[in-house]
Amino acid sequence: MADAILDLLNGVVADVRPGEPLSAHTTVRVGGPARVMAFPSCEDELAALFRVLNEHPDVRLAYIGGGANLFADSRGVDGVVVSTRGWRREFALDADGLLAVGGGMPLRDVALEAAGLGWGGIDFMAEVPGTVGGAVVINAGTNVGGYVADRFEWVETIDRTGMKRRHAGAEMEFGYRTSRLLHGPELIVRAAFRLARLGELGLTPETVRARFDATMRERESKFPLDQPNFGSTFRSPGAPHPPAGKLIDDLGMKGLRIGGAEISRRHANFIVNLGGASSDDILALMTRMHEAVLERSGVALEPEVHYLADPGSPRPAFFPA
Repeated sequence: MADAILDLLNGVVADVRPGEPLSAHTTVRVGGPARVMAFPSCEDELAALFRVLNEHPDVRLAYIGGGANLFADSRGVDGVVVSTRGWRREFALDADGLLAVGGGMPLRDVALEAAGLGWGGIDFMAEVPGTVGGAVVINAGTNVGGYVADRFEWVETIDRTGMKRRHAGAEMEFGYRTSRLLHGPELIVRAAFRLARLGELGLTPETVRARFDATMRERESKFPLDQPNFGSTFRSPGAPHPPAGKLIDDLGMKGLRIGGAEISRRHANFIVNLGGASSDDILALMTRMHEAVLERSGVALEPEVHYLADPGSPRPAFFPA
């Protein structure tokens, strides 16, 4: 079946790779081979790909964007993984500040290009790794700069049946690191945001860039950005509890290592790949962190990172299937 699917996809998507290592497509550099990985370059290729897959409902389908906030099973994924990184560039800004961008565009590029044209309100995106599609799905952002939901207008999606939809902000059910699209079957084709003129925000392109550079220097001092990682491991539980990083740090767990994975010595809510880390190393380390915090503080931390694996693959009970 896999060979037949590969042959069919080769006819509709220019870039199809059997056995592609997912470690090359996650920021933490962990993940085994995908049975087939496809890189559609446009909406037509994506729709054609979905038409083929819809005739084979037994073939599992997964999506991946910039690969942040994610690690994959080192044993591999038995299905078709669709990446948006091959998507053709799409950036359309009208005179009223409505910006429509392709789902595969890197957030940093979107924010800095908009600022260069005199528009802002999405400056925080320059600080967030990953792509537009992934950012919308998890309502990415920061407490200081803002979140995707703050400037969101609409999103256009397509699912494996070929059904296209447009969702407005009121339909998205945005929350902390979540939206209605988080566990659904839809892939984001493009999204739109309402921007403001930099002058109205008291900013210029130069001040936006200077603030971005200063913020990145600060983040580099706090977080292990020079090592492969996927960002925050666990969600912060919210008041009255301290952040997840402090709960873990108070237990003296920085530097704890299992295999090639280590709790960062710079920030306790980050796991870094020291070289050769496996998904089992990360899962074991997360289990130690979860159990220690639960025992000491009575707080059951929830993962912020997502785990891409086949259904039925072993995973801790606190990890959604």
